[in-house]
Amino acid sequence: MNNYMPFERDLILRLKEVKKEKGWSLDKIEDITSENGEHVSKTTLSRLFQDGSEDQIFRYETTIRPVVNALLDIETIEDSDSVDIKTMKTVMQFKMELIKELEESISRQQEEIESALNRQKIEDNERFEAERKKYDERIEFLLHQIDLKDKRMDYLLETHNKLLEQILECPARQAVSKLELCGTEKK
Repeated sequence: MNNYMPFERDLILRLKEVKKEKGWSLDKIEDITSENGEHVSKTTLSRLFQDGSEDQIFRYETTIRPVVNALLDIETIEDSDSVDIKTMKTVMQFKMELIKELEESISRQQEEIESALNRQKIEDNERFEAERKKYDERIEFLLHQIDLKDKRMDYLLETHNKLLEQILECPARQAVSKLELCGTEKK
């Protein structure tokens, strides 16, 4: 399936006719495109002018337009041009200017979108960092609380052990224990 619009196919066929009428070589076309500040390689020109190329895909801005300008000098309106040719060149110039403006508009819109996305990313990162900071502070607080509780539990365990030791070594307890033993023996 071919992706060309009918006029693109016709344009390539007409370019082949103009090249044949003028008797220009690929080298001459390459030289003229370079002189115009738009280089099209000889390989690309060879593909463009080979049999069946009208059914292939070529980029308009980097291949077809520079070749059209080289063969037809579309961007220069001359006094020797007929009214039809002058009109067509004017239409082509208008369309090229329109394409340029649309490309610039697209480029500006892409920059605005990228800028908006970057701002959104920055805002999202700032919110994320703020939330992360809150969680880090909360985690730090909870770890501190756990440390305090551990110290209190260690202190209470140590106090419990000391009290238990004092109870076990208490002379009064030992006396009560002996009395209890004596009382149980009398029975």
